[in-house]
Amino acid sequence: MLSMHSSPLGNIGEKDTGGMSTYLRELSCEMGKMGLQVDIFTRSTGVGEDEKIKLLGPGARLIHIEAGPQHKVNKERLPDFVQEFAVKLDDYRNSEGLCYDVIFSHYWISGLVGEELQKSWQVPHINMFHTLGVLKNAAGIGKPDPRARLETEKKLARDCSHTIVPTAREKKKLTLYYGVSPAKISVIPCGVNLERFRPLDKEAARANTQLSREEKIALFVGRPDPIKGLEQLLKALNRLPYAASLRLVVVGGNGNDIARWDKFCRELQIPFPVTFRGTVEHHLMPYYYNAADFCVVPSYYESFGLAALEAMACGIPVLAADVGELKKIIRQGETGYIVPSNSPEALATMMETLLKNPGNYDLNVVRNTVSGYGWPEIAGRVVRKCQEVIAANSFSKRRFSG
Repeated sequence: MLSMHSSPLGNIGEKDTGGMSTYLRELSCEMGKMGLQVDIFTRSTGVGEDEKIKLLGPGARLIHIEAGPQHKVNKERLPDFVQEFAVKLDDYRNSEGLCYDVIFSHYWISGLVGEELQKSWQVPHINMFHTLGVLKNAAGIGKPDPRARLETEKKLARDCSHTIVPTAREKKKLTLYYGVSPAKISVIPCGVNLERFRPLDKEAARANTQLSREEKIALFVGRPDPIKGLEQLLKALNRLPYAASLRLVVVGGNGNDIARWDKFCRELQIPFPVTFRGTVEHHLMPYYYNAADFCVVPSYYESFGLAALEAMACGIPVLAADVGELKKIIRQGETGYIVPSNSPEALATMMETLLKNPGNYDLNVVRNTVSGYGWPEIAGRVVRKCQEVIAANSFSKRRFSG
C-alpha cells in the first residue's frame, strides 16, 4: 500500500490527516489477521531510525521512505519527490528480497508512485482516490485544487488496473467526469471498528471527556478544511430558537485553527458555548461519541463520511448533509436526519428536532444500522477484489496468497 502524503499514524484531525489514515490502518491490520503480508509505505518526515519500520499488527507494517525534506511540506510540492520516493522504495524492496503481488495506492499523489512501480514490477496497480479534486472544486469551497491534480486523477483512473471507490455516487462521478469504464471501478464502502466504537455509559463518557452531565452535547469531528462545513454549523447555532442547555464540541484542528474558529464564534456572538478540543487520539474517540447526544456532519463534500459511521456504531444519531454514503446509511427520523443542504437554516431546523426529542433514538437500532460495515467484512471484499484483479491481469504470473 502507498500513502506518500499522509501517515496512518498521524494525528487524526490535523490538516491532511483524516479518515484515509484510519482506513489504511484498520484495513491493513485486518488483512494481516487474514494471513496476508501488508506493507504501507509513507514519506518520512524526520522519524528516528528505530521508528522507520513500525509494526501495526500481525502481518502489517508501516515503512518510512526518505524522499525530499525530512519535515512536512505542502502537498503541492510532493509530486516533485514522487520519482525519488519510488526509486528508494524499490531499493528497499530489493535489499529486503521482497516480492509484492499487488500495489494499492491511496490518493492521487500515491497513485503517481504506484504508476512508476507498476511499470518496473509488472504487477497490478489498484488505486483509491478517497477524494476527487473535480468534486471538491465543484463544491466551490476553499482553495481550488490545481489542474495537475485533476489531469493526474483522470490519467490514473484510466491507466491503473482498477479503482476502488467507497460509494456508488463516487463511481458515477468518476465515470462522468473522467470517462472511466464502469467495469474498471468497484464500490467497496469504508469500514468501522465495531469492537472499539460501541455504546458506552454516557455519564462515564462525559466524565472521561470532562463534559457536563447536564448539557445537551452536539459533536463535530473533522479536519480543519473549509469543505467540512464547520462554519455552516457555527452559523446554525445562531438560528436555534430552542432554549436548551446546548454545547457544541469540536474535535479536530490545531492551535491556529482553534484560534481562527474561536474568533469566528465571537464575531457571530453565538449564544451557546463551543468547546474546541483539537486533535484527539483515535482510541479516545469512542468516549466523545458516547458523550454526545448527536453528531453533526455539515460537509459540502465527503467521499464517504467515516465520522458518521463511528458515531452510529456508538449508538449516537447523526445529522448530516446529503454527502457520501450517508443518505443510504441514515434512516430519516429513526437513526438521525439527512438535510438536502448544509445551509445554517436547514441544520438549525433539524438540530432543534433532535434537541426536542432526545429519547426517540434507540442506541441498539442506531448501531445495528451499521453492523454490516465492520472491518472483517470490508477487508474481505477488498481482498477478493485484489484476487480478481490479479487473476485478470495479463502480465501477472503470481497469484495472491490469501
